[in-house]
Amino acid sequence: MIDKASAPDLIIRTDVSAHIGMGHLRRCLTLADGLKGHGHPVSFITKPYDERLIAMIERAGYPAHRLPLECSLEQDCAATIRLAQQVDPKASVLLDSYSIDEPYQRSVKEAGLNLIVIDDLAAHPVYADLLLNQNIYAQQEMYSAQPYIRLLLGPRYALLRREFAHLHERKKSVPKQAGNILVTLGGSDPENQTLKVMQALAMLDEPPEVRVILGAGYRGQESLQPLLAQVGSRFSIHTDVRAMSPMMAWADLAISGGGSTCWELACTGVPNAILVLAENQRRNAIGLSQAGVSVNLGWWEEATVTVANLLGDQRKRKEMSNPGRALVDGRGVERVVAGVGRLCKGMTKGENDGKIICG
Repeated sequence: MIDKASAPDLIIRTDVSAHIGMGHLRRCLTLADGLKGHGHPVSFITKPYDERLIAMIERAGYPAHRLPLECSLEQDCAATIRLAQQVDPKASVLLDSYSIDEPYQRSVKEAGLNLIVIDDLAAHPVYADLLLNQNIYAQQEMYSAQPYIRLLLGPRYALLRREFAHLHERKKSVPKQAGNILVTLGGSDPENQTLKVMQALAMLDEPPEVRVILGAGYRGQESLQPLLAQVGSRFSIHTDVRAMSPMMAWADLAISGGGSTCWELACTGVPNAILVLAENQRRNAIGLSQAGVSVNLGWWEEATVTVANLLGDQRKRKEMSNPGRALVDGRGVERVVAGVGRLCKGMTKGENDGKIICG
């Protein structure tokens, strides 16, 4: 346990909007909760693309420092360093944004701050002290990095809320016929694939019970009303869902995007079909399909939602459920918090040479 009196602040720089998606913010909030429980004060730096979404940070109990929307990346970096040093000269900065590049990372390090990066793309050299890539395709060879870096790679480090670790410990029943389907297509779903999936499920010969999760950034509620009027009580809409694990405990099958929800479903043993909603989800969908955890429906513009065969195929769903639980145990936050804690207790550059951890 970190000494709460001496734990330095952690400053998280990330953004959220309907276009960017909710995944970055969700995983950062989950990690923030884990760090707070170990004595780390946490605050956020973000751009106010949508005040309703930033309010999620403040409702969770974290200060949210707002940058000007129009500032350049160089100005963004300078402001982040300045704010971090004002909050705590010994602060660690966590970056989770696809727009943040190599010079941004280098500047944070040159300012004398510890640097943590959450990454999915391996798009440029890394200057972080600690890097997390929780995706199934993450490999050490993807990164050109400084020798002092500590890599946390793979779904073993997936940032899931504690509720999923508890659910992972329970055996998931797989019924002969899948009668409960969960639809969850991310925090915003800007292309409104939720309607497409609901229409496909409504056409099944024996329509199941369907629960549809709408994220905080979803703006297509009105488009769903005509279909809901047709299908009646078999389909239900759920918004502002703060506890997802009961939904997953209920589900026999899920249809999801290829983002962080995949790790929650795998952890809880829910077989799922992935609709790829963003370019950065393609490799996860392929990897999870190859691992036998999910069915890859493909890119949203080209995909046909076909799950009828899965509903009655108990054997196939069992074969998907067990590998998912083996892949993700729900304790990723504990592992990442341990890595951050070691960094924040005064680790120097040379202290970690060659320490590469892969999940």
